[in-house]
This record gives sequence, structure tokens and C-alpha cells, in this order.
Amino acid sequence: MKTEMKQWIKGKPPAIGGTTGPEAVYTLFGRRFKVRSGLKLAGIALLLSSLTLTAGCQEKAPEPLGPSVYQIDNTWIDQNGEEMRLGDLEGKPVLLAMIYTRCKMICPRMATDMQRIHDSLSELQKENLHLVAVSIDPENDTPEVLKAFQEKMKLNGNWHLLKGTEEEARLLAAAIGFQFRQAPDTHFTHSTTLLMLNEKGEPVHRKDRLNSSIEEITTVARQLAD
Repeated sequence: MKTEMKQWIKGKPPAIGGTTGPEAVYTLFGRRFKVRSGLKLAGIALLLSSLTLTAGCQEKAPEPLGPSVYQIDNTWIDQNGEEMRLGDLEGKPVLLAMIYTRCKMICPRMATDMQRIHDSLSELQKENLHLVAVSIDPENDTPEVLKAFQEKMKLNGNWHLLKGTEEEARLLAAAIGFQFRQAPDTHFTHSTTLLMLNEKGEPVHRKDRLNSSIEEITTVARQLAD
């Protein structure tokens, strides 16, 4: 890239197929441009600099918002009755939420939003993205109940519906800024946060409002899953 830019600065752009004349065709950074002899080099350089800077911004990885959740090294049980640690997902982007299956409105909506994010990705991105929902109601959310929830909600992809102990759920919630408490009717009041983790388990984006658009977090998921 630096070599090509130097050529442009010197006024010697590399021609494709030796084309010359009043309207020559050149390539720079893998893109073709038709250049008329009357077009000033400064204008071309300005245009290409703008394109290069824009591309660079799009490729920049989002900055971490906090430490890796993989520091919480306890063992969880998934919907298939298998043991796993969150750190087992290191190297892959993760979309994380905390839910409970007896929830009738908010948690199904959160799971649906997660599935919509997954469904909007390319096939390769879908393979890379993992979706994790940790129960805040481990007493009732057995692996069988979690599996039934997955089937009822038609959740497909790399889903991990996890349960641990109440203490472990509270430890994770405190680490990611998720709030919940048990109500008098044995249900829970809780946050509606969806959290995007990078390949190191560091949170890089959060969606805190249930009714807010999923567009921004989907963009981050797509970028990390490429």
C-alpha cells in the first residue's frame, strides 16, 4: 500500500494493461479508477485518502468496556447436561445475556433479539458467534427446562443455556453490571442487557434497553464474527 501511495505522490500511478492516453485506467488498493488527463493529482489523492481512512475506521476493533468475564472460572451446566466454562469459548465472539425461563415477556424477547442478531449474519459469521444465556433462577432452570425453552423459542446456532448456583449467577451479574432480585411472587425483576464479548471475553458493546434497536449490536457482532 505504501509503495502504491508513493507512486501516486510522484505522479506515476501504475497502469493496468499499459493503458495510456486522455482517459487511463489505474488501480490502487485493489480498486480501479478512470483518470482523465485534466484531473488534478491532488484531487485524486484527497479522494483516495478519504476512502482509505473510512475503510480503516470500519475495520478497527471496538475497545473493551471492562475486564474479561473469563476470569470467572466456575463450571456451568448447559441445556444438554454437559459441563462447560465460559473460558471454553475463548477465541470466539460471544453474545451474552442473563434470563430465566419462567419469565413470560422480557426474557423471551431477549432470546428472540439474540436469535435475530444471529440470523442476520453470514453463514461463516454464524459459525463463529456463540450465544450464551445464563439462568438467574438455577433452582427451577434444570437442563431439561433449559432444553425445552430452547425448543419452544426455536433457538438455533451455537446456543449455550447455562445454569450454576445462585452465588455464581450473582457473581457473573456483578461482573457485567446486570441487576436482578427475586420478587415476592418468586419471579424476578431484572435488567434487559445484551452484552457483546470479544474473543478474549472482554465486553465491547452493551444493549441495555429492551425496546432499543438491535442494529448497533448486530453491527458489532458482525464485525467480531468476520
